[in-house]
Formats: sequence, C-alpha cells, structure tokens
Amino acid sequence: MSMEEKMLSIYVSSYDGAEDLWQTFFDIFFTYWRECEYDIYLINNEKKFKYEKKEIKTVPMVIHTGVEINWFYRTIQSLKKIKTKYVLFMLEDYYYSRKQYNEEYEKIISFMEEHNAWFYQLTNKPEIKMKINGVVKIANDINYPVNLQPAVWNREKLIKVLEEIDGVTPWDFELYFKKNSEVGDGSYIPGAYYDDRDIMGYKNGVLRGRWIRSTIEFYKKRGIKIYTGERERLSRWKEFKFWCAGKMSTKLSAKEKRVIKRLLSIIKFKYLE
Repeated sequence: MSMEEKMLSIYVSSYDGAEDLWQTFFDIFFTYWRECEYDIYLINNEKKFKYEKKEIKTVPMVIHTGVEINWFYRTIQSLKKIKTKYVLFMLEDYYYSRKQYNEEYEKIISFMEEHNAWFYQLTNKPEIKMKINGVVKIANDINYPVNLQPAVWNREKLIKVLEEIDGVTPWDFELYFKKNSEVGDGSYIPGAYYDDRDIMGYKNGVLRGRWIRSTIEFYKKRGIKIYTGERERLSRWKEFKFWCAGKMSTKLSAKEKRVIKRLLSIIKFKYLE
C-alpha cells in the first residue's frame, strides 16, 4: 500500500492522565494487527511516549495538544493535524480480540466512498433487532445512534460535528445524539452505518476509571498480561451492575428505561455507581 493510497489513519484518543494505559493498548493492538500499514497517532498533552518492536510495520506517532483545556479542544486540534480523509477513532482502552487485516479496512473505506458515509461503527448495536451479515443503516431513534465507540469517521465531518456541539467532555458528545434520538422518528441517518459482524472482537478495558476484571481475565487466558499499575479494579458487584444495565439497554425501549430509572431512584438504588 503506497502512501498515496492511504486514506485512513488510526486515531487513539487519550491524555496524559491515562499514561498507564498506553503500553497495554499497543501491546494488544499489535498482537491482533501486527501487519497494520496505516499511520497510527496517539493523542496526548505533553508526555513523551515511544513504542517500538522489530516485528511491527508502523511505529505509533504522538500528537501533543499542550496543557489540557478539555476533550473537545484536544480532539479538534489533533484531528486538524492529521491529513487522511478518514480516521479510525479509538480510545486508549478499546481493545481488539480478533486478528485484523488491512484489506478489511480497505473494503470499509471503499464502502464509505461509494455511499458517501461519514460514520461507520465497528461495534455491534444489539438493540437493533434486524440482523444481517454486513452493513446496517442507523436509525435516528435508537439510543446513542452516533457515539464514540470504535468507528471509522470522515475526519472533516467529525471536526464539524465537534465544533457544532461545542462541548467539554465526551459525555457532551454522546448526550447530544442521545437527546436527538429521543425525538427521532425512526428514519435513517444519511451517511451513518454500523457493521454487525464485530470484526474487532471489541473489549473495553476501563470503566469509570477502573479496570474491568473480566477484560483482564480474558487476555490473561490468552497469554496477554495487562499492566494495571496503581489503577483500581471494579468490584465484581459493580461490574455485575454495569453488565445488567447494558443488558437492559439492549432489551428495553427508551421510554421503558426512563420508567425503570425513575423507580430505581425512588428506592435509591444507584445501579451505575
């Protein structure tokens, strides 16, 4: 693949406070995508980071955005420094568990070019009942129809969306689309798709700033040791509550979930704390 042919970069969103996660991210990344030929960018504030192994083809580069202002500022400024038309958006605790192939991403880019797509989510959306083997249009009335899960974005479109929302945290981004979905009419969002194959084998490493035990155990069984450092682990009870909340999210309508949340608040059951 020549430089001229590359239309995609790997964008790893992070900041200096998550320094303890960087080594693990790239250890897992290159375990499953050793032959990655796309440019890889780690976004942080000011800290240096170097990851080199003889067997990998692409050495990650760091984009510094200076003293922390907020997530929106850091993301917009770093995206403007990248030149490819598309970016695969990742956070520093988004992990692969399936072997990745450059050719698969070339096919995704070709699809996006053909269909004028700006958002192509790589993780499944289980609340959508319709299942097909491949690419699915995203309706405007599902929970978080556009979000910060691993996805290929049209870089300029992502910058435009961020500037329009003009928020501070990643939650501002996702809540913007969640609120819009609550008044959605079920029509499809032009240019927004998700891939129901889960080609990543997506695993989340950290939740509310703490390690997810089941993720650590998953990779340990596969001979990959996760460096946890001083970061705490979720208790098994809290992890179970988050799991239940996730399952509820896939089975209930937005209206049903609001009713249940009100009932839980009455009995002072804080299932997400």
